[in-house]
Amino acid sequence: MISLLAALAACGLPGAGRVEAQSIYWTSDGPFGNADVQALAINPTTPTTLYAGTDGGGVFDTLRQVGSACTGNSDCPSGNCVDGICCDPSCTGTCQSCALAVTAQPNGTCAPVGLGLQTSNSCNTGSLACNGSTGPGSCTTLTAQGQACTSNSQCVTGNCVDGICCGSTCSNTCQSCATANTGLVNGTCGSVTAGQQSSNSCNTTGLVCNGAYGAGSCLAATCPANASGAPNCACNSGYTGTLTWNGSSWTGTCVDLCGNGIIDAGEQCDDGNTVNLEHEMVSLGQNTLQNTVETQLVSATLAKLRLAITGKSS
Repeated sequence: MISLLAALAACGLPGAGRVEAQSIYWTSDGPFGNADVQALAINPTTPTTLYAGTDGGGVFDTLRQVGSACTGNSDCPSGNCVDGICCDPSCTGTCQSCALAVTAQPNGTCAPVGLGLQTSNSCNTGSLACNGSTGPGSCTTLTAQGQACTSNSQCVTGNCVDGICCGSTCSNTCQSCATANTGLVNGTCGSVTAGQQSSNSCNTTGLVCNGAYGAGSCLAATCPANASGAPNCACNSGYTGTLTWNGSSWTGTCVDLCGNGIIDAGEQCDDGNTVNLEHEMVSLGQNTLQNTVETQLVSATLAKLRLAITGKSS
C-alpha cells in the first residue's frame, strides 16, 4: 500500500517526496505502465480500497488487505479470497472461511464455517454443507429437520433432540421434538405428554413429565398399590412382589406376606410355612363338618329306635 509520505507527494503537498505507482503495490484498472499519481480517491463502501489516477498510466487501486471484500484471489495480497473476503494464505482447509456471514467471526478471521452452511473452501456443491468442524469429513450431507439422528452434527438445523432433527434447540426440561413424546409432527418442539420421559432432564428411572415444560415439569411417577418410595418404588413392609419400570410407569403387584392369617390370591401360605397348606386345611375342615353332620343323624335315628322298643328315650 502507498505510504503516507507518498500519498502527500501525490497530492502535491510541499516537502513530500515523489513516488511512482509501481505494480507491486497497485492493481491496474486502466492502461498498464508506471506514471506519476495525480489524484487519490477512497472507495466509500470499501474504505480499505484506495484509487490513484496517473498522468497517462491509467487508474490504479490498492490490493485488498485481509478482511476486505474481494471477487478473486488476485484481489488479495495473500492470494486467497474465500467467500468474498480476503483471507490469510493458510486459511484453505475444508469448511474454513474468513467471512463473518458463515463463521460469525469478524471478516478476515479464519474460523470453522457454521453448521449447515456452505463455503468456497471445498464445500459449496448441491446438498453438501459443513457440520461445524473443519478438515476431512467436515463437508457432508446433513439430515433434514424431522428425520432421525444421533448427534447435533448430523442435522442441518444443528439440533438433535430425542433422536429427531429439531427446528430449534428445544432444550427446556420436558420438551421434545419426537412425535412419540409430544404427539406433534417430528421436528417440531413441544411439551412432552404427561407420563412420558424426555432426554431433556427427565429420563431417570421413576421420573416422568407432567404435561408442561420448564422448572417443576419432571415429577416422580406414582407407585402401585401397597408400594411406596417414589421415584424408586418398592413393596411396603409386610408385602412382597416384583416391580418393574417400563419407561413411563411402575408395573407389578405387591401381595401380603405368608403368615398374616389372611388368605390372599397369589399367596403360598398363611401359616408361616413355605408350602401351600391353605387348600388342604380348608378341605380338612369341610370333611370334619361333613362327618359331624352324619354322626348327628345316626345318633338321632338310634334314639328313635330305642324309644320305640323300650319306651325310654335313653
